[in-house]
Amino acid sequence: MSLSPQFLDELRARTTLSALIQRTVPLKRAGREWKACCPFHQEKGPSFHVNDEKAFYHCFGCGAHGDAITWLVENNGLQFMDAVKELAAAAGMDVPASDPRQAARDRELGEMFDIMAQADRWFQTQRGDDALGALRYIAERGLDASKISEFGLGYAPRGRGAPRLLDAMASIDVEKLITLGLVKRREEGERAGEIYDTFRGRLMFPIHDVRGRVIGFGGRIIGQGEPKYLNSPDTPLFDKGRTLYNAHRASPAARKSGRLVIVEGYMDVIAFCRAGVTEVVAPNGTALTEAQISLAWRMADVPILCMDGDKAGKAAMARAAIKALPLLEPGKSLAFVTPPTGQDPDDILREKGAETVQALLEQPRQLVDVLWAHERDAGPTDTPEQVAGLRARLRDHVRSIRSRDVREAYGQAIAKRFRETFDATSEGVTQHQSGPQIRSRPLNERQAFSRPRGPEASQAQKTIRRIGLSAEIERAVLIGLLHFPDLIAMDTFRVFSGPEIRRVAQQLCDNLIMNPVRTEEDLDALLDGTTLEQDIDKATWGGSLPFSFGKPVIRSQDADKARAELIQVLANLPKN
Repeated sequence: MSLSPQFLDELRARTTLSALIQRTVPLKRAGREWKACCPFHQEKGPSFHVNDEKAFYHCFGCGAHGDAITWLVENNGLQFMDAVKELAAAAGMDVPASDPRQAARDRELGEMFDIMAQADRWFQTQRGDDALGALRYIAERGLDASKISEFGLGYAPRGRGAPRLLDAMASIDVEKLITLGLVKRREEGERAGEIYDTFRGRLMFPIHDVRGRVIGFGGRIIGQGEPKYLNSPDTPLFDKGRTLYNAHRASPAARKSGRLVIVEGYMDVIAFCRAGVTEVVAPNGTALTEAQISLAWRMADVPILCMDGDKAGKAAMARAAIKALPLLEPGKSLAFVTPPTGQDPDDILREKGAETVQALLEQPRQLVDVLWAHERDAGPTDTPEQVAGLRARLRDHVRSIRSRDVREAYGQAIAKRFRETFDATSEGVTQHQSGPQIRSRPLNERQAFSRPRGPEASQAQKTIRRIGLSAEIERAVLIGLLHFPDLIAMDTFRVFSGPEIRRVAQQLCDNLIMNPVRTEEDLDALLDGTTLEQDIDKATWGGSLPFSFGKPVIRSQDADKARAELIQVLANLPKN
């Protein structure tokens, strides 16, 4: 939708910027302006200024600058049109509709939001005898009246004769209530067609959009019953896979702190807020989705997942790590913290206090470490076959990363962990390994753990063995290994004379573990930005040498010959 400059100017003129910003940032009068510590970066002195006359804010520390619309976009995480609509509603202005159908759609959505707000108020007023169990549960979890009010906790009565939401909202078309998931219609049995409340006998948690409007509910059963938690179904307002509980409060807090915490459930969110960590959200009773990860990245670059310390919580972390892999971008990732086994964040808060919760968040684990540990611990690694299975699983994960830069970095990180974990020179396999062991074809034990041996050395190979490697031969050997990675042995890199080419060779061959060379483009990608690309003319890699393995591209009919020559040269090279 295109909005005229005149409309936007009038919208800004009708909005008192300082009043808008003071909803979340305490301002102090400074002459004709207002001042505060900047909400967009950490600082001790107030460099954030708000000017109502000019209708803009500006930070002299970090350069943040904008108007009322920008404020809602940057601080509250709203989309542009959502910010405009919120300001227009507060200013008593109608946002121009692009066509009559859109105007009708906006009116319908407005009615739905009003219905959800009415239902929310009704749940919060239910305090009869039937609600005593919910009140006891709240008290046991240490919630006082302020937190009950802040999070809008309510109760959905149960049983025959108890108050019903259906009756309280009798003036509203029942089909609209069904559409919003507040009531249901029985489809089968003797009572088919009967309308009944969706939520009964449950502690109610309202779920809001980023503008703070109620769009759905989560209900925890009080007493016996299943499921333990019940959420609103997907509706025109609510998509549980694209919504994060408490996002409307967490978004401005996360932008100020630079941190976002993702926990498992509604009570965990409230527990963190009680501990002073207000930049906290939770998925709505489901595993973390790609859409929720993307929403979290709008609040912080590396959100911290804090799941329960039990087996299910650890499995949830691993699933989240794997789900995030294809979405990773430079600077965008996930981090993880794990409470002690059997505990959740609320347990830690009640037993050890807020300081322990804060300390837990200061030592998160990287996504790559969670991924590595999950696959490493998925089964034994006592045989070469089991190690190969671990490598194959990790390779599949790394290849799922769409960003080339991140994918290559993960390949190198996983290769490093293989070297540090598996040492094929020891008696067992599951010790520590000092070099890459990727193979393009199965190898026998001798091939796997020793340098390849070729036929009787020719005079050329004897000369190489006697005088060592020239720079040109070193580079040709390296390119040959890129073509035939199954020939990389544990001591391969000792043949190179200089530390620079050793470093580059190690780096490139680490990458081979996750990204085998298959085409000339693959080779170019591996060499991109390295010393080899800068200093070597690829046209000379095999030009003056009697070997075919150093060519950028090897034809299929020449592959056997090139492989045999490389084995022969490697077999007769001296170790440095």
